[in-house]
Amino acid sequence: MNNLDAKKDRVLNVWILTDGRPGHANQSEGLVEAISKYREVSISRPPLLTTFQALKMWLFNWCFKNKKEDAPELIVGAGHQTHLSLLAYRRCFGGKVVVMMSPSLPSFFFDLCFIPRHDNPGNRSNIIETVGAINRVVPNTTSSVKNTGLIMLGGPSKHYQWSSKKLIKQIQNVLTKQPEIQWVIAGSRRTPQDTYDEVKTNFPELVLIVPENVSSDWLPQKMHESEQVWVTADSISMIYEALTSGAKAGVIELDYDKPSRITKEIDRLISEGAVDSLNTLDRPHTVTELYEADRCAKLLLEKFEL
Repeated sequence: MNNLDAKKDRVLNVWILTDGRPGHANQSEGLVEAISKYREVSISRPPLLTTFQALKMWLFNWCFKNKKEDAPELIVGAGHQTHLSLLAYRRCFGGKVVVMMSPSLPSFFFDLCFIPRHDNPGNRSNIIETVGAINRVVPNTTSSVKNTGLIMLGGPSKHYQWSSKKLIKQIQNVLTKQPEIQWVIAGSRRTPQDTYDEVKTNFPELVLIVPENVSSDWLPQKMHESEQVWVTADSISMIYEALTSGAKAGVIELDYDKPSRITKEIDRLISEGAVDSLNTLDRPHTVTELYEADRCAKLLLEKFEL
């Protein structure tokens, strides 16, 4: 019996802090859901503190009352707005602070940082480099639904030029080259209205999903069951979700003004064969085994002996 199995019945009190951004919440929830495979988890979601409240608690140990038995063993958060609150809650109630992504404060303030490789993490004992951002998607270990495909749309970003008309042309090419696939198109909260309008006009026969009309569980489940998942290049987090799902992943490329850490990572994934583009669609598919939430959950439990 290994250490993870030996403590299987232990209940962990975990606090999750969110800044209201679904992509950030997705990372924290993905890690905690993976931890729950190995430990029974009791989850609390305390409010995000104001800067004044957080500094008062962190610097001067000013704390409100909390039951001792409810004290956290882990406090997890993603997004710069959570950082001061993470540190303030640890000062008052204890526990290990785990931050997702590269923190805006010096990393030594945190007990553990999970930082994607494209953010160039430093070499410190409290930093674990991840392949992409941790997410809630669980790899499909059985079989996907044959001839099913999902196209995921991001939106304008500082790394890429967003053009709805160019995007439509690429989607049309993806559909034309693979007519046997039953496609679903899903937007995101960053997808502009004119892009939705273009999709409806050009592909009236396809199902178009707006995120506000489905639950937060819809996307991980849809990825899990799809044979192919194509994602616009602006959303590297969704690209890594697609890779995690085990589906054949593709990137709908966008123009950019100059190379950045994100554009370089996308180009790297295409050149390595991890994902396809329209130009590489005919090459043999390389299966990428990726489940960073699970790997990081086990490393965390071992590191903190929980």
